[in-house]
Amino acid sequence: MSKNTISMNEDGRLLIKPSNRLGIIWSFDPVSTWKPPHQMVGSVLAHQGHLDVYGAVYWSLSFTVSESVLGQFAYPLSGYLYSSGSGEVKYRVRVIDMSPGPRKKLLEYVPMWRKADTKRKNLYILLDQIEELNPHRDLKDFEFYENPRPLETPPSGNYFKIRDPLY
Repeated sequence: MSKNTISMNEDGRLLIKPSNRLGIIWSFDPVSTWKPPHQMVGSVLAHQGHLDVYGAVYWSLSFTVSESVLGQFAYPLSGYLYSSGSGEVKYRVRVIDMSPGPRKKLLEYVPMWRKADTKRKNLYILLDQIEELNPHRDLKDFEFYENPRPLETPPSGNYFKIRDPLY
């Protein structure tokens, strides 16, 4: 990282300026109302546990994205998880693949609390790293990728392309 990208906020927190590297950010709800066995859908710790055992974990979002759109991403890329409970960006993840359904050869990475529904085309995001950000970040610390302006509203049921501030 070059010297000119790091400075301090007025409150003494490290300020890292967004780079030109593409990343994504999406929301998670740590307090889920899903019925068993799906009550862990919003649990980052449950996903981390699955990753620790299997080496990777799928996170799915309930909307469709075509293979042609997903083919434009270069992997690995950084992802960030915005907690709708706290209103903060709490985690950074490494995304190694995204697909409109879990890839058949990678089904072991779908945790038991997520459905591996190959008929319904959710966005499946394959992660091989999850780390908690310390300190947690404000949403406004992130900028849209194509139109560099700060995020002001959280991604709800979708993801945003962002400029990766921690690359």
